[in-house]
This record gives sequence, structure tokens and C-alpha cells, in this order.
Amino acid sequence: MTKALPVRAGLDLPALDDEHAVRRTVRSAIRRRRGVDDARELGAGHAHWRAAYHGLDRVRLFAGARPEQRRSILESCGRALLEEAYFIEKCGIGYAAKMVLLSESSCERQLYGLIAGDEAAHLAAIARFVEPSASARENPFLALLEELVEEGDRASLQLIVQVVLEGWGLDHYRGLRDACTSHALRVALSVILADEATHHGSGVAFIRDAELDARSLDYATDVLVRFLGMVQVGPVGIAGVVERELGGLTPSQRGALMSDLGGEEHAAVRLDKLRGLMAKAAGAHPVLARLESLGCFRPVPLQEAA
Repeated sequence: MTKALPVRAGLDLPALDDEHAVRRTVRSAIRRRRGVDDARELGAGHAHWRAAYHGLDRVRLFAGARPEQRRSILESCGRALLEEAYFIEKCGIGYAAKMVLLSESSCERQLYGLIAGDEAAHLAAIARFVEPSASARENPFLALLEELVEEGDRASLQLIVQVVLEGWGLDHYRGLRDACTSHALRVALSVILADEATHHGSGVAFIRDAELDARSLDYATDVLVRFLGMVQVGPVGIAGVVERELGGLTPSQRGALMSDLGGEEHAAVRLDKLRGLMAKAAGAHPVLARLESLGCFRPVPLQEAA
């Protein structure tokens, strides 16, 4: 097991002032390298995805809400998607920095240097559309990702981040892009999607014939059990937005809301995708077998998730 390095994920790192010389240098470098337009696109709000993208078109509580409540729900759901993407890309820079130091060949070090540049450009692209207002650590997935980047070893990081999470991200960003109503945001998501395909492919190449030692195997299994547990419960994040906007719901209403959102089916599709990603690389098969034996690919029953 490669020794983990004390690298901060950096989710809470502050930004420099807009006119700080270093910030101007970063913007200029990203524009030269990637042609990223850094003009802010914040005036239109964050509701860049219609109700159907979130599954809200099937939700009776949403259909019966007042127009301003429906708008507020879509705004909150859109903001949550953008904030999560912002912090994932921010964490990605820390990940790449750590992997540069953990690299076992000069070519691998070059790869992670290039990935760091990609993640810096992605962060700049997403920052055009959102100014995060909440602490990243309030999101359980982001808190887990931060912990993983700071504590994981080389092999477990390549497996979890590049094979599983970036493979998952390909479907996620493709769906975001295809359903997005903002042309500028669709363009940004298309650039990110192309880069994520490269990041994922390199992770699969590293893990394909790797053999995780016992400590890496235990660590990767523990992290993925926790991650899959978040997926198993279905779209509880969207349900939470609906409840916050409409006020307290009864247990019966919560159950109906999760049923309308297709909770178990939503989870099952995503769990099958994650299982397939781990099956792509032989080095991941021991972890996959452990997760299968623990029932991690079974959705949580609707009554429990609600």
C-alpha cells in the first residue's frame, strides 16, 4: 500500500479578490489553455433544468404547489447541482496534486499534472454559474470525498475516484448537459464531460491489472460501502428540497413523495451502473465481491428511505 500523503482536499480554501494579481494570472492562463470564458452568468438564477430532469413532473405535491413554490423548488435543485459540481472540481485539484506526488513513473506524474490543469479549468467554468453559499461539509458526499482525498492511498484513490466516481460522473454530466436550458452552461458541461472521459479511462488502465494489498482493499471497501449507502436510499436530496419549500410533511406524504420520485427504481438504476463500472477492471473485482456480499447494490425499501 503506497503511503498516503498529508494533502488537503481544500474544499474550504478561500478565493482571492477578483483583482488580485494571482487571480488575474490564473484567469489568463486558463483562457490561453482552454479558451474558457470567465464572464459571470449569475443573473438568470440556477433553475437551468426543468421539472422532468429531477423527476418532479411525476410528483403530486409539486404539481399541487403554488407557482412560486414550484419555481423555488427548481431554483434550489439547480443550485444544489451546481454547488456540488463546484466543490467536486475544487476537490479534484487537490486530488491531482496528491497523485502527482504519489506517481510511480514520470509519465504518470505528467498525466496528473495535466488532470490538475483540467480540474482548474472546470472549476473556473462552473464558478461562472454559482457562488456557493453553504458549507461543503453539509453535503455527506462531499464530506466523504474530502476525507477520501486526504486519507486514501494511490491504489484506492485510482479505483474510487477515477474508475467509480469519474465513471459515474460521465453519466451525470451527460445528463446535466443534455437537459440543461442554458446554452453557455451546456458548452461548459461538454468540455468537462470530454475531460472526465480521459480521467476515467486512465484510472481503468491503472486498475485493470493492479492487485490491491490488504490495507488498500479494506480501505476502498469501507469508503464504497459508505458511498453506495447514499445511493441506496434514492433521491432523498430532491425529496428534502420539496419538504423544505412546502413545509413539514406527514409520514404518509413523505412516502407518497418518494414513491412519485420512483425512489427504489432510481436507486436500482444507479447501483447497477456503479456495479458495472467496478466490473470493468480486474483489479477492482475483489472489492466488488465484498460489496456484493454485503448487499450494497440493493436499494433501500421505499418505506425505510421515506
